[in-house]
Amino acid sequence: MRDWALVDSATALLLAQNADDADALIWRAAAVQQCDDFKLAEQLLREAVRIAPGSPVALHKLALCIKEQARFGEAEGVLRRVLELSPNNMHALFDLSELEIRSGR
Repeated sequence: MRDWALVDSATALLLAQNADDADALIWRAAAVQQCDDFKLAEQLLREAVRIAPGSPVALHKLALCIKEQARFGEAEGVLRRVLELSPNNMHALFDLSELEIRSGR
């Protein structure tokens, strides 16, 4: 089990020391998503992508966050970017197939 309050607190401390820590931003986004704050999670993930634009992990997490907000077309576009960077990423392929099924493709 993850202690999301502890993750949120720890990542807040890390980000206070280094606001450009993409990993801390990703983990903080995961913690705030547990409280259903997808707007803040998306902001954190977009910042992580800005810092690490070639990170398949940051982009994938952003796509999932966008998907949770029912913005399926946008999420699909981000997943396709993940697959450009990491063509054999099974997690991204699975999530993309889910979106394709959802849209009737």
